[in-house]
Amino acid sequence: MKIFRDNRVYVQLKDLQFLFNNISTPIPHSVFKKALKRAMDMTDEDRDEFIMFDQEDEIELFRKVKSIVDFDELMEMTDREYEDFILSTKSRMNHLKEKASGLNSYFKFIRINREYKELYHRVISAREARVYKTINPSLAKKKNKEAKRKRLSIFKRRNG
Repeated sequence: MKIFRDNRVYVQLKDLQFLFNNISTPIPHSVFKKALKRAMDMTDEDRDEFIMFDQEDEIELFRKVKSIVDFDELMEMTDREYEDFILSTKSRMNHLKEKASGLNSYFKFIRINREYKELYHRVISAREARVYKTINPSLAKKKNKEAKRKRLSIFKRRNG
């Protein structure tokens, strides 16, 4: 899970480990420097801890990586939107599974397998984020108040 706050992004160690092991996106050296040792040597107790990144290239990387779920996006979803998100992701996973079974090219299989792992990670992370919301509701409430305030100010400008 990733959380964007005040020109910073906080990313859980388990997501950093997934990023280092499974994603082919170029990763800035500063991300490796801040997190690699910590992510590779983590214990089960450390998996849910967050590491902060504040450089522009780091923040941009985490905005691009879609396999790590954005906590704020999930909290803005209604229950119906969340269920639709999970169902569409699972549907895409099933489609990839069917597509992979008929392939005779190893390289295409690897590419499809990587995409499948990213989608699977997204589903698991989304479920964990919803649980996190129930454990730490103050974080979600703070973001919702800020979003409502922004929406109201935009509405007033357009109609006022």
